[in-house]
Amino acid sequence: MRYCLRGRTWGYPGNCQFSTYTQCLMMVSGTDVYCKMNPTYAFQRHGWGPR
Repeated sequence: MRYCLRGRTWGYPGNCQFSTYTQCLMMVSGTDVYCKMNPTYAFQRHGWGPR
């Protein structure tokens, strides 16, 4: 999936079950976590990861 929940309780890379940023944002509303792009997806997108 493209986006991950990140924060103290999630570790790295976090909970990466979200295909859209909006889905991720709905889960973080009112919490101390945040959304970031899944690093695996980001590397593959730029041709740096495994294919």
